Amino acid sequence: MKKILLLVFLMTCVVPDGVALSFKVDGMDYRLIDGNSECVALVNAKSGTNVTVPDEVAYDGVTYKVTEISDYSFYVKTIEGTLNIGKNVSFIDETAFFMARVENVNVSNDNVYFTSLDGVLFSKDLKRLVLFPNTRGDIVVSVPLGTTEIASNAFSECDSIQQVMLPEGLREIGDRNFYCCERLTDIKIPTTVEDIGHSCFVNTPWYEAQPNGALYCGNHVLWEIKGTPPVNNGIFTVNEDCLFIASNVYFRHKINTIHIPREVRRVRNSGFNLMNFDVDKDNSYYKSVEGVLLTKDGSRLERFPCERKGRYVVPQGVKIIGREAFSDAYNLTRVTLPEGVECIEDYAFHFCEGLERVELPASLFFIGKRAFEPGIVLHTTPRKAYSEDWGSHIPIVFCRATNPPVANRTIFWGFDIYDSNLFVPKGTSKAYHAASPWNELGEIIEIDFADVNGDGNVNGSDVTALYNELLGGVEAAGVSDVNGDGYVNGADVTALYTRLLN
Repeated sequence: MKKILLLVFLMTCVVPDGVALSFKVDGMDYRLIDGNSECVALVNAKSGTNVTVPDEVAYDGVTYKVTEISDYSFYVKTIEGTLNIGKNVSFIDETAFFMARVENVNVSNDNVYFTSLDGVLFSKDLKRLVLFPNTRGDIVVSVPLGTTEIASNAFSECDSIQQVMLPEGLREIGDRNFYCCERLTDIKIPTTVEDIGHSCFVNTPWYEAQPNGALYCGNHVLWEIKGTPPVNNGIFTVNEDCLFIASNVYFRHKINTIHIPREVRRVRNSGFNLMNFDVDKDNSYYKSVEGVLLTKDGSRLERFPCERKGRYVVPQGVKIIGREAFSDAYNLTRVTLPEGVECIEDYAFHFCEGLERVELPASLFFIGKRAFEPGIVLHTTPRKAYSEDWGSHIPIVFCRATNPPVANRTIFWGFDIYDSNLFVPKGTSKAYHAASPWNELGEIIEIDFADVNGDGNVNGSDVTALYNELLGGVEAAGVSDVNGDGYVNGADVTALYTRLLN
């Protein structure tokens, strides 16, 4: 069973300009939003009656706008009466109300991003249903016409609901919707739906009544594999008329290959217990490269099959590592990101428990939230470090980028990062010292990425070390991928010789 980590950085510390990074006011915790000294996010709410997320909050003589409700901020909180949301809130994380108990929601009329309709939380344009209060006792629910998305967790644990009517035009149903709606027996999924998130209908009588096998919505969405997957010679073949493969398609039994037919135009993050993706050569949207799913133009790595083991080199031409692309690949030990990779999206290496080695290329400029989870060591040497207090790996980070990549504070979520080292190109440590979250790691050390043997110098001994690795398989102590293309080969020898001769 996967671990659910709900660690929140609630330390009170001070950034260089003297502004508090995190603080508590009226029993709730707030955090300064990265790069903005005027706005804060609510990171830990409180239970109570008629709880308010205020327009502003004052601390130590400074007044801040409350513009975000952060991840898990209402986790297991109970709000009796009304949850009031202030006018400045512009972002609510999809996990903000996970396992919360809420009776009613009211949003300030002056809020231009969110609104409430009959006590239900919506985006201002009423296209996205964000939260349906789960303790109000509704038996029959009709989602209004015009709603195109139901956000993750929106109906979670609405234990009184028996029937749900969803409108035509609805396109997405997020993760864990209707999770533990223990009386839900009747729901009609519209033909317009293109994606259904994972664990949407778990612990509902409606789901239990569904037949085993591949479940389709109107034949155009494969949204679930229930029970044993129907395979032929280890291959599960998606229906030819299927257009979308939803986030919820996790195989509960190991299979060798999923075959994706010509018409499929979107595959969400599916692939648990899977060894290979196989894509019809005439598919216009996707292709498979050595069993890994990429967009047709090869610029985005969509999904790595979770059951694959050992080392993986991302193909040249990939610019984006997609959301959850390597999620749950627990047997993966090493990933090489070549020059050209620019973006690592949210949760990309989520719960890759066996991953020991990742190098971040110079081309990288953005890393999403919780991209790396505990159990990962980010480095380019065979070293491992462990925290005696936590028993988890401490990341040793080698980053080639001369400008610190823009990164969410939670990219190293759950790590004890404060004693770790960050290795960066020469002349860049000042920039990394000024950039969050990089400046939250331990010592920032400048190195030369042509220092193959790791002795602090670039000379003939590095050539010897590189040859030893290429010919004898003895991994060098330093950075053997001299040219940063993701591979260690003759091109690195040429690059090193060129460096030494010039």
